[in-house]
Amino acid sequence: MTVDSLSDPICISAYGAVTPIGNSLEEIKDNLINNRSGIKLIDKFDTNLMKNNFAGVPDVGEHNIKWPLDKPLKNGEVLYTRLAIERLLANGQLHEYYQSDDIGCILGLDRPSFNVDSYINYCKAVTKKGSERNFDTKIASMVESLKLNEFENVETTSILKEVNDHIKIGSTCLCHLGLCAASAYSLIMAARDIYSGKSKAVITGGVSARVSPYNVSRLESMGVTAGPNFPPEQVCRPFDKQRSGFVLAEGAILFSVERLSAVRERGVEPLAIISGYGASMGSEHIVAPHSEEVEMLLCMNKAIKNSGVPLEDIDLINAHATSTQQNDYHESKAIKEIFGDLQPIISATKSQHGHLIAAAAAMEMLCVIISMRYDFVPKIINLDEIDFNFPSGLNFAAENVHKKIKYALKNSFGMGSLAASVIMKNPRI
Repeated sequence: MTVDSLSDPICISAYGAVTPIGNSLEEIKDNLINNRSGIKLIDKFDTNLMKNNFAGVPDVGEHNIKWPLDKPLKNGEVLYTRLAIERLLANGQLHEYYQSDDIGCILGLDRPSFNVDSYINYCKAVTKKGSERNFDTKIASMVESLKLNEFENVETTSILKEVNDHIKIGSTCLCHLGLCAASAYSLIMAARDIYSGKSKAVITGGVSARVSPYNVSRLESMGVTAGPNFPPEQVCRPFDKQRSGFVLAEGAILFSVERLSAVRERGVEPLAIISGYGASMGSEHIVAPHSEEVEMLLCMNKAIKNSGVPLEDIDLINAHATSTQQNDYHESKAIKEIFGDLQPIISATKSQHGHLIAAAAAMEMLCVIISMRYDFVPKIINLDEIDFNFPSGLNFAAENVHKKIKYALKNSFGMGSLAASVIMKNPRI
């Protein structure tokens, strides 16, 4: 039985967002349709010694998370989660309709940021030379160095606790750490949790706050981020011949998912219907996609089969499109193999908001919701010249497209060839 053939499918009923291009549907829509980039120079810390001095950071992050530290680190993930869950609950009061035992929380997360200064002090404390340094004094030094509040700040459960502080969670509670595909997987797991009867509503989505000195340096050393060859707003170039790597970004996008009947019974129009989903893994390389696009083909085909939607009815593909040489090449090949001569519009909104890692899929699902609600697909900004190595006949959104979108395919591909695809349906059509 396909998901879409069920009489009562799962839908996205409400959202809460903190993103580099806005926090509401109207604000994000305005930036998308006017092709404004949320990529800018980093103001959170000194980047003079780094090649990469740009990122997609929400305004609240720039103002509240700073290095070097003159006070305890304000955990970015917790800050973004707090704002996103407050906004979600303002848009949809789940606690008014469900008992806490019926509400779950399944989120895609990165490991939270940690205070590098604290770890340096910790290492100094436990390696201090001196014959008097016996086992007991080393333990005492460790206890002194690692404060409880800092321990809480580096645990993924601190994000779940923040959600629970705003709405009591009594059903399934999980974190998915699948990096770039984490929030797509979390939505799939949330849908399955409801279909299985374990929960009646689930808060899902993704949270990431990776724009820190440590993470920017680490990614720069791996050679996977974009080089400083363009101004910040032009550096993220999905599918462009001159793309050179992904652009780091951060934020939080949370959704409530429920049965369609429950949402419509209280007179609410859902944001999107989840018509199908698929997940897979290639396991060929820890960073690069599979050389034969195995995981990409598998998850897209699974999602399409699961939905029962004919290929020709899919109007839009929101591509993973990281602006890296490998992903964009292999994803374009996989799309061509599946869709052949059909030409769904291919969008790549990372060109405007950057790569939110664990929150990337949720960010891009929100962009799909905006396309469905406002009948337009934003252009892929900075797509000046399509890479000639791609298959011919692909319909990249070189300009804004004004069109009703009935079905959309959202792709999310992560490290280790972890992959997920979701078919979303416009509830208004």
